[in-house]
Order: sequence, then C-alpha cells, then structure tokens
Amino acid sequence: HAAFLAATGAFTGALLRSMLFERDDPLVMLSVGLLLWFLSYLPTEVTPTGIAVALGVTIALGVLSYALETASVEGMLTGVLLCLLTIVLGGVGWFAVLIAFFAVGGLSTKFRYDAKLDRGVAEDNDGARGTGNVLGNSAVALAAVLAYAASAELPVDETLFLFGFAGSLAAAMSDTLSSEVGGLYDRPRLITSLKRVEPGTDGGVTW
Repeated sequence: HAAFLAATGAFTGALLRSMLFERDDPLVMLSVGLLLWFLSYLPTEVTPTGIAVALGVTIALGVLSYALETASVEGMLTGVLLCLLTIVLGGVGWFAVLIAFFAVGGLSTKFRYDAKLDRGVAEDNDGARGTGNVLGNSAVALAAVLAYAASAELPVDETLFLFGFAGSLAAAMSDTLSSEVGGLYDRPRLITSLKRVEPGTDGGVTW
C-alpha cells in the first residue's frame, strides 16, 4: 500500500508541477497530500510485486505513447497516473478497457493526420494528446474507479460504477472516432436537420 501511495504521489506531483502550479510548490504538496490521504482510506489488496508490475506496465505504455507521439509529456504523465489508479483500484479488466481506449484513440488521431491538417480538423500539437485531452475523456471513468474502490462505504451497488466506467469510455471513444475518422469525409450532414455542413462541424455526420 505504501508503494502504491508513493508512486501515485510522485506522478501526481510531477504532473501538477509541470502543468498547473509551476511556481507554487506548497499548493502542489497540499494537493498531493490530500489525494494520498483520500487514497490511504481505500482498501487495496495489491502486493509490492503487483505494484512493481503495474508500474512497469503503465510506464512502458506511457513511454510508448510518447515515442509514437500520441501523447505529450504531460499527457503521458496523466495517462500513467490514470492507468496506475485503475489497475490497482479497479483491476486488470478495468485497466484493459482503459488502455484499449487510449490506444485506439491515440492511433485514430494519427490516422491520415496530414489530410486532417489540410482540412483544418486535426488535433493541435501534431496529434499528441495533452492533460486536457486525457482528463476530458477519462475524468468520469476515474471518478467511477475511485467510487468503486470506496463502494464498501457507499449505499450503492458497486456494479453501478463498473457500468459508469465502461459507459463513459464508450461515449468518449465514439466521440473520438467520429471526429478523427468522420472529419476525413466530404459532405457531412447536420444530425438535427440533415443540411450539409463543412467537415469538422459539431453535429455533422457521415455514413
């Protein structure tokens, strides 16, 4: 448990230091402390060996995402932190769903990137996802993992949080694929009126 808290604190501190509070170390330390205080009350049965394996897998996948330029440094740190929390607090099955989403989403962003750039519908930063992208797509899933871990103290069936986790990532996946793939096709129609709109328009759909 101490190894899990130490790893989580290190990644959270690095992320906050690089992104949010660059010149405010006391606030970074307070934020990390509050997070670790919360996590310390959650029941975890993972062993130090399990933590080492989880860290090795998540860091390797994070470095791979950075090497493939599907994530920035900040996005990589955020992804590694989310994956670590998910595999320890949720389990391997939850982690598999999350990493599948990250992999498919990252690769779809790179799919025919130059063509999307010419159309003006490509992601910024050469398609490398940052913290905002990662959290925007998986914040609800993270909340579901934390709630699942604390479900023993909540008057709610823990299965509800599993559905919330899977459902939020499914919604994020459909949104990502629709924009990254659909933006490559001409003559989309607005879903509300079926009028033709420019590629990349919100609500524009293709076959």
